[in-house]
Amino acid sequence: MSNILHCLQLGESMRDRFLEEARSFPYGSALFLVPNRYFQQKIREKGVIRAATIDFLPQEILRWNGGTPGFRPVNRPAQKKILQEALDYLEPHLDYFSSLVGKTGFRDNLLALFDEFSRDGLEPETFKEVLLSWNREEPLKNKDMDLVRLYTAYCFKLQELGLEDLPRIYTRAAETLEEGGTIPWKKCYFSEFYQFDPVQLRLLRALGRCCEVEVGLFYDPGRPALSQVTEKIYGDLVGAGFAPVQEEPVRSKPEDLTALTLAWKPGARTETGAPHIHLGEGVSQEQEIRLALTSIKGRLQQGVKPEEILVLVRKLADYQGLVRSFAEYGIPCRLPQVVDLRSQPLPDFLTKLMAAAGEKGNLSLWQALFRCPLMEVLYQVDREKLDLSYTQLYFSTAEAFRLFLQRKELVSTGFWDLVDFLQDGHTPAEWQEGFLDCLAQWQLPQAWGRLHQEGKVDLDQVKLLTQTEQFVRETLEDLVRTWELCGKKEAVLSLKEVRTFWKDSLDRGPLTLTTGDSQGIPVREAGEIQGVSFPYVYLLGVREGMFPAVKRESWLYNDQERAGLNSLGLELNLTARALDTDRYFFGSAAVLASKELYLSWYSDEEGGASPYITELQNFFGADSLPVTVYQNDPDHCASRAQLVDFLAEQPRLAPREQAFLAEQTGSDFPERSRSEYRRWEETDSPWNGTVPGLVKKPLHLSASALDDWLQCPFAYLASRLWKMAPWQERTAFPTPDSVGDLIHRTLAAFLGKHRQEGLTGLPPEELEKELERTYGTIFAQMHQEGKIVTSPLLDHLRERYGKWLQNWLRKEIAYEERDQLGLKPDQVEWSFGREHSPWPELAKTIDGEKVYFSGQIDRIDTNGQKWALLDYKTGQPPSGKKILQGKAVQLPLYLEALETLGTISQEQILGAGYVQMRSGERMGGTWNEDVKKAFPWMQRAKPPEKEKALQAAAQAVEEAVREIRAGHFPARPEGNCPDWCPARDLCRIRENPYGTADKEKEEE
Repeated sequence: MSNILHCLQLGESMRDRFLEEARSFPYGSALFLVPNRYFQQKIREKGVIRAATIDFLPQEILRWNGGTPGFRPVNRPAQKKILQEALDYLEPHLDYFSSLVGKTGFRDNLLALFDEFSRDGLEPETFKEVLLSWNREEPLKNKDMDLVRLYTAYCFKLQELGLEDLPRIYTRAAETLEEGGTIPWKKCYFSEFYQFDPVQLRLLRALGRCCEVEVGLFYDPGRPALSQVTEKIYGDLVGAGFAPVQEEPVRSKPEDLTALTLAWKPGARTETGAPHIHLGEGVSQEQEIRLALTSIKGRLQQGVKPEEILVLVRKLADYQGLVRSFAEYGIPCRLPQVVDLRSQPLPDFLTKLMAAAGEKGNLSLWQALFRCPLMEVLYQVDREKLDLSYTQLYFSTAEAFRLFLQRKELVSTGFWDLVDFLQDGHTPAEWQEGFLDCLAQWQLPQAWGRLHQEGKVDLDQVKLLTQTEQFVRETLEDLVRTWELCGKKEAVLSLKEVRTFWKDSLDRGPLTLTTGDSQGIPVREAGEIQGVSFPYVYLLGVREGMFPAVKRESWLYNDQERAGLNSLGLELNLTARALDTDRYFFGSAAVLASKELYLSWYSDEEGGASPYITELQNFFGADSLPVTVYQNDPDHCASRAQLVDFLAEQPRLAPREQAFLAEQTGSDFPERSRSEYRRWEETDSPWNGTVPGLVKKPLHLSASALDDWLQCPFAYLASRLWKMAPWQERTAFPTPDSVGDLIHRTLAAFLGKHRQEGLTGLPPEELEKELERTYGTIFAQMHQEGKIVTSPLLDHLRERYGKWLQNWLRKEIAYEERDQLGLKPDQVEWSFGREHSPWPELAKTIDGEKVYFSGQIDRIDTNGQKWALLDYKTGQPPSGKKILQGKAVQLPLYLEALETLGTISQEQILGAGYVQMRSGERMGGTWNEDVKKAFPWMQRAKPPEKEKALQAAAQAVEEAVREIRAGHFPARPEGNCPDWCPARDLCRIRENPYGTADKEKEEE
């Protein structure tokens, strides 16, 4: 047979010449083989010759020669299962890998290595002989022998079950031809290939003995760096009798593109310049895409047809937002719009359902399941009501949560039947039947149709649901098929096995939401296309780590080990070969351009332009390839949506721009767009918390509420007036309010027994026991009330807060002993202005109107002549600076209440301070100077003077009352906003373009 190997220049193809020659053959008597469906479709469009991808070839040869009785093709799930069974069986005999047997990542990496062995046509016996001749020392020898055992067991099991992977099908087809088999073709053409696996090369050689074969392949001995990727194929085919023919380039291009096609290689130079090659750089991937699409939009506006433009990337996964970007710029694109499979409602629900049922004791998994939207559709779960229950109830275990759901009937009974089904083992067919019954009962298409009619979902969501339901059905079919292939059709599978199979099935790829525009611009990966000419080629992502792509060495056999095995006759891939392949991909992609070539990348802290860009600049000269950077301004904008954004940000517009913006956004857009600025510019407006008439007069305020207003008026509006509360899931830990209540109630009960006497002189051991009994009683009461929940942390919490109180007691005894005035607790939890309070409200006249204050003083100490107040704090007390600034008025108001309502003169009042309950330390507050002599622990302290604090508080109270009366509640936080603030997202303080109000005051 006359077999020919056509050696082509970079970017050239024999496709058209093969097609012209194929016209002389009757249809069906010649076969055109290509690497992928893109080229298959291009050949079929000519209608001259039968075209197929190369994987069709071995199967058709076997079919023509009577098939392969007793053998069936294996699917990927069956391969994983068979390998896992081999791992489990051999685990006791594995020395090196025994600890990794149950790891799915190890199994998958091992299967990838065995795939490579299979593509090389490597038999287990040969592999063993090679490793024995290698004869490495332990522990590496143990690794080699483990791999021999596993590969032997895996191949034996495939053969025993009569299963074949694709490489084995190639081998069997080659053997069939080598043993005298026939084929239906007189001639076969191979075009657009850059590599063949060893099993493919064997079949190609065998095919060449049955009919004429011609192969078109890039190979240029003058450019070894680029030809490295095809050099072995060239040698193998020439060694098999293929006659090499060096073809001359036939495509006409501008001088610089011709130089790139024929002469570019590392170290080469040219004097042609590069007027038809353009470089572009962005500071982000989005900017890079915008830069390219702006140029493409300009081409289209100049009359260039979409099919004359080609967009390439190294990997589409690196540029997942391309479809949306094309749509934003109004450019048609052939790339389909895809969505993530895992995040769709049905797969997400099934994943969480199996996770919860498989781990019944994991509360978080059950709560995640009941947050699924489908639980509401399928089992009538009121998710909002359930979420609210999380803030009110604490579930210590998953069982407690399930009992609550059943007791309150928050989910239909059919759900529990499904959970019971999942708990038992079933055969694959029974699992399939069970889930199909669920799909039939759920009637999801009808449910989604109703939601669409109600306007709750769009047509795309309905379409995706249909696709995901079909995916579930196909996965169930694969489940049955896989266990059938493994000879275990009637095996009983646990939920764990089904769950693992389901997780693996989710890896098959995204769902297609919409197909691409067949008349749009083609977008492809650089490795998928070569030898096709386009006038304009845009190659994106020519960036470090992306093109060339970063490829990690295999940890099973690294490059050094692979090189050693290759020297013994194997043909394993090396990382260096992957770099050679990427260089070829770049070169073959770049030379597809017949008029203009556009190369772009983005630069950030992680990387910049690819080394290929540096090589091109060296080849043409740096001055010949200036870099265009993205210009983010209206004059260079080709996106309607982006132009709207640009114009919306401008303070003033010309009439034409105003009309365009109004058409795109509505005539009221200027008014709406000013709202965010008015929120901060107009302090007296509804945009910033001005709601007159909301509060009733006369004002009744608590001292603590007034402190809340001073902390942030808008937070006061949300929590105190609108009664908003932050969403916070109930946990085993009590809320800060509950902790404060526990401490206050305990101290009130304990000190209530020692009023006017104090603790001095009493045995500390007895006091500790008394406090412990009092605390235990209060803790039990709050536990019974549900303020402290039953949980595994209950004993820990009881001990934790008990230690706080014991610390306080020791410090309290010491304070009493050192107190030179002999102050003793006189009143505890003494309230005023509340129902059943011993004192009435504290009335003040501000601007001629009465305002009434209430509060509860934690503790009043006295010796009959002098008086002092103490306030318990479980958190950090306010600083003296805040008190003097009038930003903490609670203690000054209590002092005023003591004077006015308790009829105690200011001369008799020493002041007020805080007790930090975690440590028991007394700190801060506001005092007279003479306390330093009476209280030794305050000798070095510098608390604000009582008179100054009272003056600052009086002024702050007056200002606050005026603003509250006027309905002024601006977003004006004092310091950082706490995480628990219910108005934190509502006020949007972080969006203030002028900074916080505090900063403005500081500047003034």
